[in-house]
Amino acid sequence: METTIIKYSSRNTFLKQAPSLFEEINYGCLGLAKEAGALYADIDILIEKQDAINWIALCELHFPDTYWQVIRHQGVIYLRAYFPDHSYLEIDLIFEARVKGIQFVDVSYLLDLSKPGADGWKRIPEQEYLTYKCLFLRLNGLSPKQIIETIQPKGNLFVETGPILRMIQSSDLKGLSRWLDQKMNKIEKELPNQWFHKLVRRLSQFKDKGKKLPPMISFSGVDGAGKSTLLDSFHELLEKKYRRRVVRLRHRPGLLPILSVWRYGKNKAHQRAKEGLPRQGNNQSTLSTTIRFTYYYLDYLLGYLIKVLPLRLKGNIILYDRYYFDFIADPRRTNLSNGASIFRKLYFFVPKVRANFLLYAPSDIILSRKKELSAEDIDELTDSYLSLFSSLSSRYREQSYQAIENIQIEETQKKLEAKWIDLNKKLNFY
Repeated sequence: METTIIKYSSRNTFLKQAPSLFEEINYGCLGLAKEAGALYADIDILIEKQDAINWIALCELHFPDTYWQVIRHQGVIYLRAYFPDHSYLEIDLIFEARVKGIQFVDVSYLLDLSKPGADGWKRIPEQEYLTYKCLFLRLNGLSPKQIIETIQPKGNLFVETGPILRMIQSSDLKGLSRWLDQKMNKIEKELPNQWFHKLVRRLSQFKDKGKKLPPMISFSGVDGAGKSTLLDSFHELLEKKYRRRVVRLRHRPGLLPILSVWRYGKNKAHQRAKEGLPRQGNNQSTLSTTIRFTYYYLDYLLGYLIKVLPLRLKGNIILYDRYYFDFIADPRRTNLSNGASIFRKLYFFVPKVRANFLLYAPSDIILSRKKELSAEDIDELTDSYLSLFSSLSSRYREQSYQAIENIQIEETQKKLEAKWIDLNKKLNFY
């Protein structure tokens, strides 16, 4: 009879060892036991603040080879574990249950109800968790109908039953609305939720958001370097594995439309841009170049303040498919004539992307993927981008400018993930 040997990843090892490791700490997991251990699931834990600090200390002591990223926010500490084998886990240590400055449950009360489950993890009772979930979703703007649609698919995972679960399973919209209104009226009358206390917490929350924003990340390179494929996989990696919210932009913020929109209309202009080959413009006019560049430059400045910054304040990573570097390394791509030296100097005032990746490959490999540029153009542009990134890396040390040779897509994907983890350690991304 064959013996099956199961090799646990570092993540799974932690999940199995944690219950005994934190046995003396008073905590309670939010969630259903049947969902525990899901590949990309994070763990939400109610805990007192001092116990949260002790929790982190134990993690660092017993898993010294793991990079533990600690991000402190109002009422919660986000603990991100980057294990040596590239497995990942995020633990939210919640010591104040608040949404938009409103305290909607008493953490101490729920902790008194917490009990170990079959897997050893201490858990908040299912009905109390369901109450927490419904109030959390309601305060985040979901209607009773949307709450039912969110929770109903997981109804069969509940072991316990109760009036709230029955309302959700039977789609009792009126009953759930009535219950939510009663709970919200009671919550709003409690002392911690009076207008003055809420105002102080909201101001503090806004201050916290301004201290550390999610990063902006850019990918550059000649056409055929593999940006689209790697952007897609990196986008999925950030959202699914690392549980980040991501907004993807092309070249610039996009507050101002591409210039051809004013001439052809939005749909036709975008269709022409999609179907046309790169670097086909023949603009030789200094005046036209000045007007075009000024228009797009304003988009970088105003677009960041009006469009990009609000997205970052809401917790979104900004993922750029190309960035300002095209104006310097390949101005012809945006139908600009001379001016690269001026464009380089004006980069000083452009909002800086924290992590910039340049993808490149030998011209023969690029031509096997896309036959849009000649081998001479590919070699010339690649040298231009590499020189630019080397120069920027020396001047702007707070940002990262890294060139990655992309020959085998699968290998480059692994390199990108490793560089993402390394940058998290060095720059402590939010």
